[in-house]
Amino acid sequence: MPLVVADTGPLYYLVPTGDIELLPKLFECVLVPQVVREELANAEAPQAVRDWIARAPGWLDVRPAHPGADDVAVAKLDEGERAAIALALAVKAELVLMDDREGVGVPAAAALLSPARWACSILRPAAA
Repeated sequence: MPLVVADTGPLYYLVPTGDIELLPKLFECVLVPQVVREELANAEAPQAVRDWIARAPGWLDVRPAHPGADDVAVAKLDEGERAAIALALAVKAELVLMDDREGVGVPAAAALLSPARWACSILRPAAA
């Protein structure tokens, strides 16, 4: 199974739709940096997302912040995206789940991960 790192976005949108259970069917384990866990637990996140992360499944592996996150300094990326890229680089992940196309063009990530190894979801919140 490939080593996978996820950013906040894909998890944030898969939980409310009930599609989060697709991930353990595709991947044995999904790594996330601590900052992604914090973003999912934020009071502004939907209650379903906060409940889910409060009882995170065993297949979700939360990792401490990696010092390389500051090296992934791209103004258009938020802290979670930078941390996910830094973690992916540190563990030599084969796949990054991210919903921000800007992250794909980060030079530090591109040096290690070919575009074919990036999964850029195009998930958008459902219309209210």
